[in-house]
Amino acid sequence: MGMPLVSATLEGNVADDPLYFPTWQKIQKVIGHKNFVFIADCKARSLATRANIAGALGFYCVPLPMSGQNPQFLKQWVKQSPTEVVDIHLSQQQEEVAAEGRFKRGSLPALPIYFQNQNRITGLMFLLNIALRVFTLMEFVVRQVLQQAQDSLPGLYDGNPKRKTDRPSAEQILKVFCHITLYLLPDSTIFITPLNQLQKQILSAMKIPESLYDPELKLCKT
Repeated sequence: MGMPLVSATLEGNVADDPLYFPTWQKIQKVIGHKNFVFIADCKARSLATRANIAGALGFYCVPLPMSGQNPQFLKQWVKQSPTEVVDIHLSQQQEEVAAEGRFKRGSLPALPIYFQNQNRITGLMFLLNIALRVFTLMEFVVRQVLQQAQDSLPGLYDGNPKRKTDRPSAEQILKVFCHITLYLLPDSTIFITPLNQLQKQILSAMKIPESLYDPELKLCKT
């Protein structure tokens, strides 16, 4: 699904090393159990981090430095594995890293921020994380419905309207609704662009009622 479960906005003048175990604890609290593999970069290899996770009956997978006795241990483990080796595969790998492509240079870019107020930076990243979760949830729900129905959506690719896919991205889904316009006429008449078949199909997949776009609905007044 690629749904981000935990996020943190931190100052750039602190070391990453002490942050890994608290992050593991947050993930464990969100998931509700410890039966997951915590995969991290080499900064999580510190003995304290690994000892804390292991002491809490957790599992981790991090690269170790090729120093000290580690090369000898790794060579021994490869030749005489203490347990049965199990291959781990990540399906749809390029699509699952979309959460990262979105934050760095995609539709939700976390570009360099020049706010002086720390609360504003934290607030912006909080909103971006909410939007990212909405994006991944939309993709998951629509793709699941399409795959269960053995159906696909056409008209999502520019220049190739007949091309179909059963794994549309959130960006493709949202783009379908870009040209819907709400008109408020001087006589208080409300008119909205009629939904086409593709838009109705997407709304149905997301379990969103078409009445959301009903011009007869009264606008709220405050």
